[in-house]
Amino acid sequence: MRLLVWRLLLAIVSRGVSYWSKTRTGRRLAEVANNQTFLGDAAVVVVAMGDPEVSLRWYEKDTMIPLEHMVLAAAALGYGTCWIGAFDEDAIKRLLRIPAKMKIVALLPIGVPDEKPAARPREMSPEIFFREEWQPGLL
Repeated sequence: MRLLVWRLLLAIVSRGVSYWSKTRTGRRLAEVANNQTFLGDAAVVVVAMGDPEVSLRWYEKDTMIPLEHMVLAAAALGYGTCWIGAFDEDAIKRLLRIPAKMKIVALLPIGVPDEKPAARPREMSPEIFFREEWQPGLL
């Protein structure tokens, strides 16, 4: 986990990403995240937040970039992750004593996965690629 935190710190673009280790808080986080109980089973849960006062336009993206670096590092180390966007922001702020000005962008549980499902089949969709200007169906 220390390596993952180090990766996160290396990737931070601007202020506002916070790391929270699992304590009894994991289960309480699960409750305020639409009862997504697997949050309570994770080794750690990263609560990623940004400060709109630093950059109203970019705080979400500047928070998501290092978080995704952490997802990739975790996967390379054999850990499972899952972006969580369904949560009660005010309840999390109260639980973790996060200042009101901060905006929670995502939760990221990290841990050893219980299962390893096969990757979902994906098709190359020509409707989503275009060259130079909008022209669906390029491929």
